[in-house]
Amino acid sequence: MAINLTEYLESNYKELKKVTNNITKNNELSEDLYHYCLLILLEYDRIKMDEIVRKNHVKYFFISILLKQWNSSTSPFYKEYRKSVAKSVEYFEIHDIIDEEYDHEIDEKIAFIKEELKNESWYTQQVLKLKGEDGLSYGDINKMTKIPRSSLFGTVDNFRTKVKEKYVSSKI
Repeated sequence: MAINLTEYLESNYKELKKVTNNITKNNELSEDLYHYCLLILLEYDRIKMDEIVRKNHVKYFFISILLKQWNSSTSPFYKEYRKSVAKSVEYFEIHDIIDEEYDHEIDEKIAFIKEELKNESWYTQQVLKLKGEDGLSYGDINKMTKIPRSSLFGTVDNFRTKVKEKYVSSKI
């Protein structure tokens, strides 16, 4: 008596499930992969599938589908499930790291810099505004104002050095 695919899947459910868990190393997507590959088997060409069942190669065929779907970054399973899970895990890991590493002194440092900037000359304030807030390069500022790049760089560098020294000395 010949067995059909449905009977084979029912009688070998646990074994195929175990194979899936082994391939995925018990990944949380193991169950999804298992059902995804079962659908592939059930939708496969009926004549070819009957031949695979008749030769008793269903398990090997199922394993080959599992491996391709799990390991290939171009497989439909990867694109539909693993890629989105990887992105969401990456998103949460990055945001957890950012939250953990957030330097709460940054707000204090910004306030300190703004206060120090008030004590600077109009010229220094304008150069720093163009460089910092407007995001212009020294070359762009030079083209707009005809002030030499070396003077612009010196102004920014002198302010940076002065603020660093004052900030460090205020913390001692």
